[in-house]
Amino acid sequence: MKKKNSDKFDFFGEIKIDQLREYEKKRKNFEKYYITIYDHWLNEEEASGAFLSYCQVGDDGFTMKNYKEYQDKYFKLFDMFFNSSEIYSFNDDFNSNKEIFRISSKTELENILSESLKEIHMVNFVIPQLEIIVMSNFDLTLPIFLKPSNKKVIKMIEDVDLFLL
Repeated sequence: MKKKNSDKFDFFGEIKIDQLREYEKKRKNFEKYYITIYDHWLNEEEASGAFLSYCQVGDDGFTMKNYKEYQDKYFKLFDMFFNSSEIYSFNDDFNSNKEIFRISSKTELENILSESLKEIHMVNFVIPQLEIIVMSNFDLTLPIFLKPSNKKVIKMIEDVDLFLL
């Protein structure tokens, strides 16, 4: 890993989604899990009545307070990540140049994470000292690539009342 400058991070070289997938394959013992607000995979009936997205605020009795409760769990988790490691982000837009940028403050992290959770601007996170990659997704469920033996990250997820599926 080498830094291009203080704001950019060259974790994968010139990043492309296919190269990221290749990196994931090369990383021995990495597996894909999901960080979620639910303790199990929802079936169709459960999902139809569940709070899954920011865009549901105002529908069927879902309030901003409901959303903030879930968002705050993710903020706490990423705050723990930030306290344990540098965090780098890259845009999930296929038209972008895929440069990876270092997140320099907790405020910047919260702003980026907020837009990602609201599905406004999909961003992925590389957290090298914890050896994880967290990807944007829908339904307040984020894919995470980590080693199953990474007890530190698993405990962080559990400590903020989120679940790893």
